[in-house]
Amino acid sequence: MIQDSAYVVAAADDSGAPLESRNRYRLHIPADGYPHASVFWSITLYGEPSKYLVPNPIGRFKINTYDLQDGSVEKNPDGSLDIFISADESEEELARKNWLPAPKTEEHFSLALRVYTPDEQTIRGEWEPPVLERI
Repeated sequence: MIQDSAYVVAAADDSGAPLESRNRYRLHIPADGYPHASVFWSITLYGEPSKYLVPNPIGRFKINTYDLQDGSVEKNPDGSLDIFISADESEEELARKNWLPAPKTEEHFSLALRVYTPDEQTIRGEWEPPVLERI
């Protein structure tokens, strides 16, 4: 039921190009644009075409509400969040801390945003999910 959860899947960036493991991306969530979840939200990366979680050097397959709460990922000073997606770890400190590894073994990947117990705005399709940009 949509009252229990809502899903958004991304397989392309903001220009409409397929998500490719050889590229670097940033998923920017504005301070006032976090998923409206009463329970929690989660962004999970899957390899394409396998549609499986992809082994990676840090064992991270998703970033979610709890990662923000326990400090596993770090917000920007303005309260927004940048999640960096690439096959290789960045040299930048924030990009390393907020890194969601892309597969080295598959050419493409997709992201699934799950919002558990979404609010009415999300259910009605009025909330805009964050956009993935190639950097």
